[in-house]
Amino acid sequence: WLLLRLSMSLCSLFVRRAVVLSTQMRAFAAQASSAESESAARAAAPFRRAIDWQTNPKYFDDRDLDKETRRVFDICHGCRRCYNLCDSFPNLFNLVDKTPSGEVYDVASKDFPKVVDDCTLCDLCFQIKCPYTPPHEFDLDFPHLMLRHRAVQLRKAKSGAPAPLDPPPADTASQPAAASELSSPSPSSPLTHTHDTPYTQATISTASSS
Repeated sequence: WLLLRLSMSLCSLFVRRAVVLSTQMRAFAAQASSAESESAARAAAPFRRAIDWQTNPKYFDDRDLDKETRRVFDICHGCRRCYNLCDSFPNLFNLVDKTPSGEVYDVASKDFPKVVDDCTLCDLCFQIKCPYTPPHEFDLDFPHLMLRHRAVQLRKAKSGAPAPLDPPPADTASQPAAASELSSPSPSSPLTHTHDTPYTQATISTASSS
Protein backbone atom coordinates (compact mmCIF):
# COMPACT_ATOMS: atom_id res chain seq x y z
CA TRP A 1 0.00 0.00 0.00
CA LEU A 2 2.80 2.47 0.78
CA LEU A 3 4.55 1.65 -2.47
CA LEU A 4 1.28 2.24 -4.34
CA ARG A 5 0.77 5.62 -2.64
CA LEU A 6 4.36 6.59 -3.42
CA SER A 7 4.02 5.59 -7.05
CA MET A 8 0.79 7.59 -7.43
CA SER A 9 2.38 10.66 -5.84
CA LEU A 10 5.39 10.46 -8.15
CA CYS A 11 3.13 10.04 -11.19
CA SER A 12 1.06 13.05 -10.15
CA LEU A 13 4.22 15.12 -9.67
CA PHE A 14 5.58 14.16 -13.08
CA VAL A 15 2.25 14.99 -14.76
CA ARG A 16 2.09 18.43 -13.14
CA ARG A 17 5.69 19.13 -14.12
CA ALA A 18 5.03 18.01 -17.68
CA VAL A 19 2.01 20.34 -17.91
CA VAL A 20 4.08 23.28 -16.66
CA LEU A 21 6.88 22.55 -19.11
CA SER A 22 4.41 22.18 -21.96
CA THR A 23 2.84 25.55 -21.14
CA GLN A 24 6.25 27.22 -20.97
CA MET A 25 7.30 25.70 -24.30
CA ARG A 26 4.11 26.91 -26.00
CA ALA A 27 4.66 30.42 -24.62
CA PHE A 28 8.28 30.39 -25.79
CA ALA A 29 7.26 29.18 -29.26
CA ALA A 30 4.63 31.91 -29.50
CA GLN A 31 7.19 34.58 -28.56
CA ALA A 32 9.70 33.23 -31.07
CA SER A 33 7.07 33.18 -33.79
CA SER A 34 6.06 36.74 -32.99
CA ALA A 35 9.69 37.88 -33.06
CA GLU A 36 10.24 36.18 -36.40
CA SER A 37 7.12 37.80 -37.82
CA GLU A 38 8.26 41.23 -36.64
CA SER A 39 11.74 40.64 -38.05
CA ALA A 40 10.30 39.55 -41.39
CA ALA A 41 8.06 42.60 -41.45
CA ARG A 42 11.01 44.89 -40.79
CA ALA A 43 13.05 43.15 -43.48
CA ALA A 44 10.27 43.64 -46.03
CA ALA A 45 9.60 47.24 -45.04
CA PRO A 46 12.51 49.27 -46.51
CA PHE A 47 11.50 51.84 -49.07
CA ARG A 48 13.06 54.73 -50.96
CA ARG A 49 11.94 58.30 -50.57
CA ALA A 50 11.37 60.43 -53.63
CA ILE A 51 14.04 63.08 -54.21
CA ASP A 52 12.56 66.35 -53.00
CA TRP A 53 14.54 68.82 -55.11
CA GLN A 54 11.32 70.52 -56.21
CA THR A 55 9.66 70.69 -52.79
CA ASN A 56 12.56 71.12 -50.36
CA PRO A 57 13.61 74.80 -50.23
CA LYS A 58 16.95 73.77 -48.71
CA TYR A 59 17.85 71.18 -51.33
CA PHE A 60 20.44 73.45 -53.01
CA ASP A 61 21.52 75.15 -49.79
CA ASP A 62 25.24 74.65 -49.07
CA ARG A 63 24.92 74.68 -45.31
CA ASP A 64 22.07 72.18 -45.23
CA LEU A 65 23.89 69.92 -47.69
CA ASP A 66 27.08 70.04 -45.62
CA LYS A 67 25.16 69.20 -42.44
CA GLU A 68 23.37 66.24 -44.06
CA THR A 69 26.61 65.01 -45.64
CA ARG A 70 28.39 64.96 -42.29
CA ARG A 71 25.46 63.14 -40.70
CA VAL A 72 25.48 60.43 -43.37
CA PHE A 73 29.27 60.17 -43.48
CA ASP A 74 29.40 59.79 -39.70
CA ILE A 75 26.97 56.85 -39.87
CA CYS A 76 28.92 55.25 -42.72
CA HIS A 77 32.19 55.76 -40.86
CA GLY A 78 30.80 53.94 -37.84
CA CYS A 79 29.39 51.07 -39.90
CA ARG A 80 31.82 50.48 -42.81
CA ARG A 81 29.84 47.57 -44.27
CA CYS A 82 30.26 49.08 -47.76
CA TYR A 83 34.06 49.18 -47.65
CA ASN A 84 34.33 46.74 -50.58
CA LEU A 85 31.97 48.52 -52.98
CA CYS A 86 32.94 51.56 -55.07
CA ASP A 87 35.92 53.78 -54.24
CA SER A 88 33.70 56.34 -52.52
CA PHE A 89 33.72 54.39 -49.29
CA PRO A 90 37.48 53.69 -49.01
CA ASN A 91 38.08 57.36 -49.86
CA LEU A 92 35.66 58.44 -47.14
CA PHE A 93 37.18 56.14 -44.53
CA ASN A 94 40.71 57.26 -45.44
CA LEU A 95 39.71 60.91 -45.09
CA VAL A 96 38.29 60.24 -41.64
CA ASP A 97 41.18 58.07 -40.49
CA LYS A 98 43.73 60.72 -41.48
CA THR A 99 42.17 63.40 -39.27
CA PRO A 100 43.69 64.04 -35.81
CA SER A 101 40.47 62.98 -34.08
CA GLY A 102 39.51 60.16 -36.43
CA GLU A 103 36.04 61.68 -36.69
CA VAL A 104 33.99 63.13 -39.54
CA TYR A 105 33.77 66.61 -38.04
CA ASP A 106 37.49 67.10 -38.73
CA VAL A 107 37.14 66.30 -42.46
CA ALA A 108 37.22 69.47 -44.58
CA SER A 109 34.19 70.09 -46.77
CA LYS A 110 36.49 70.79 -49.71
CA ASP A 111 37.50 67.11 -49.58
CA PHE A 112 33.95 65.82 -50.03
CA PRO A 113 34.26 65.72 -53.87
CA LYS A 114 36.84 62.95 -53.43
CA VAL A 115 33.96 60.82 -52.19
CA VAL A 116 31.25 62.20 -54.47
CA ASP A 117 33.19 61.87 -57.72
CA ASP A 118 33.94 58.17 -57.21
CA CYS A 119 30.31 57.17 -56.65
CA THR A 120 29.18 55.15 -59.66
CA LEU A 121 25.50 55.24 -58.64
CA CYS A 122 25.40 51.45 -58.79
CA ASP A 123 22.96 51.58 -55.85
CA LEU A 124 24.36 48.43 -54.25
CA CYS A 125 25.01 50.18 -50.96
CA PHE A 126 21.35 51.11 -50.65
CA GLN A 127 19.82 47.89 -51.94
CA ILE A 128 21.94 45.13 -50.39
CA LYS A 129 24.36 46.56 -47.82
CA CYS A 130 23.01 49.43 -45.77
CA PRO A 131 21.03 48.49 -42.63
CA TYR A 132 19.94 52.09 -42.07
CA THR A 133 17.66 52.74 -45.06
CA PRO A 134 14.10 53.99 -44.44
CA PRO A 135 12.09 53.33 -42.35
CA HIS A 136 15.09 53.12 -39.98
CA GLU A 137 15.38 56.25 -37.86
CA PHE A 138 18.72 57.10 -39.51
CA ASP A 139 16.86 57.43 -42.86
CA LEU A 140 20.04 56.97 -44.87
CA ASP A 141 20.24 57.00 -48.68
CA PHE A 142 23.86 57.39 -49.79
CA PRO A 143 23.22 57.40 -53.59
CA HIS A 144 20.61 60.14 -53.26
CA LEU A 145 23.08 62.21 -51.25
CA MET A 146 25.65 61.82 -54.04
CA LEU A 147 23.03 62.92 -56.57
CA ARG A 148 22.27 65.98 -54.47
CA HIS A 149 25.95 66.93 -54.44
CA ARG A 150 26.14 66.60 -58.21
CA ALA A 151 22.98 68.65 -58.66
CA VAL A 152 24.49 71.41 -56.54
CA GLN A 153 27.77 71.19 -58.46
CA LEU A 154 25.93 71.48 -61.78
CA ARG A 155 23.89 74.45 -60.61
CA LYS A 156 27.07 76.22 -59.45
CA ALA A 157 28.76 75.46 -62.77
CA LYS A 158 25.85 77.00 -64.66
CA SER A 159 25.76 80.10 -62.47
CA GLY A 160 29.53 80.54 -62.42
CA ALA A 161 29.70 80.04 -58.65
CA PRO A 162 32.85 78.50 -57.14
CA ALA A 163 32.91 74.72 -57.00
CA PRO A 164 34.19 74.03 -53.44
CA LEU A 165 31.53 72.74 -51.10
CA ASP A 166 32.69 74.55 -47.94
CA PRO A 167 29.64 76.36 -46.50
CA PRO A 168 29.64 80.11 -47.14
CA PRO A 169 29.48 82.62 -44.26
CA ALA A 170 26.02 83.09 -42.80
CA ASP A 171 25.65 86.64 -44.15
CA THR A 172 26.48 85.59 -47.73
CA ALA A 173 24.77 82.21 -47.80
CA SER A 174 23.09 81.67 -51.12
CA GLN A 175 19.33 81.28 -51.13
CA PRO A 176 17.84 78.06 -52.54
CA ALA A 177 16.85 78.26 -56.14
CA ALA A 178 13.23 77.96 -57.18
CA ALA A 179 12.34 74.74 -58.92
CA SER A 180 11.10 76.73 -61.90
CA GLU A 181 14.72 77.72 -62.65
CA LEU A 182 15.53 74.15 -63.56
CA SER A 183 14.80 73.01 -67.06
CA SER A 184 14.14 69.45 -68.17
CA PRO A 185 17.32 67.38 -68.55
CA SER A 186 18.58 66.03 -71.80
CA PRO A 187 18.44 62.24 -72.28
CA SER A 188 22.20 62.07 -71.88
CA SER A 189 22.29 64.02 -68.64
CA PRO A 190 24.47 62.14 -66.13
CA LEU A 191 22.30 63.43 -63.29
CA THR A 192 19.08 61.86 -64.45
CA HIS A 193 18.68 58.92 -62.15
CA THR A 194 15.64 56.66 -62.10
CA HIS A 195 15.46 53.70 -59.75
CA ASP A 196 13.47 50.86 -61.23
CA THR A 197 13.72 48.72 -58.10
CA PRO A 198 11.37 46.81 -55.81
CA TYR A 199 11.27 49.98 -53.74
CA THR A 200 9.22 53.01 -54.64
CA GLN A 201 10.50 54.74 -57.77
CA ALA A 202 12.43 57.94 -57.32
CA THR A 203 13.63 60.23 -60.08
CA ILE A 204 15.87 63.23 -60.02
CA SER A 205 16.15 65.57 -62.96
CA THR A 206 18.68 68.38 -62.88
CA ALA A 207 19.24 71.15 -65.29
CA SER A 208 20.85 70.51 -68.62
CA SER A 209 23.02 73.06 -70.34
CA SER A 210 20.91 75.77 -71.85
